[in-house]
Amino acid sequence: MRTIIVIDMQKDFYSPEGSLYVNGAEVLPERFVEVMKDFDNVIFTLDWHPSRHCSFKPQGGIWPPHCVHYTHGASLPEPVVEAAADKNTMFYLKGQDIGEEEYGAFANIPEDQLAVLRESDEIAIGGLCGDYCVSESIKILSKLGLTDKLTVLKDCTFSVDGGTILKKTIKEFNLKTK
Repeated sequence: MRTIIVIDMQKDFYSPEGSLYVNGAEVLPERFVEVMKDFDNVIFTLDWHPSRHCSFKPQGGIWPPHCVHYTHGASLPEPVVEAAADKNTMFYLKGQDIGEEEYGAFANIPEDQLAVLRESDEIAIGGLCGDYCVSESIKILSKLGLTDKLTVLKDCTFSVDGGTILKKTIKEFNLKTK
């Protein structure tokens, strides 16, 4: 069984019109549609912020408001959702606590998602942003004992810093890449 984790593939990050657009990321929906064909399970992680989240500049944070729950900016690209329609699909929402930043997914992973990951022969991971949410999610997955199954999808991961932090994370955990 193969699982793909799609980190924060949300309009505010991948679209040039997004409030926290990552340069070049508009190609990711098409890339994920192609890659997802080979997987049985899809786990989407979503930044799912309240409108007054602590990480937002108006509240003293460093980021512009982004991925506010139930807004267009928090949405997934339709082709990616359609590609996942015939898969075992799950969602992991993060950043919901108004007073806490949460870059990495899976700190409080539901038992059903953890079971899927533990039962998987391979776990591929990619998305946005490699230097924040992807790298931090890898660290949490490592604490769960899953790094031996992880493969980083380099062509499906974009970073704000050009990939420096992700490269360090890949090296630190001796991860496979594709």
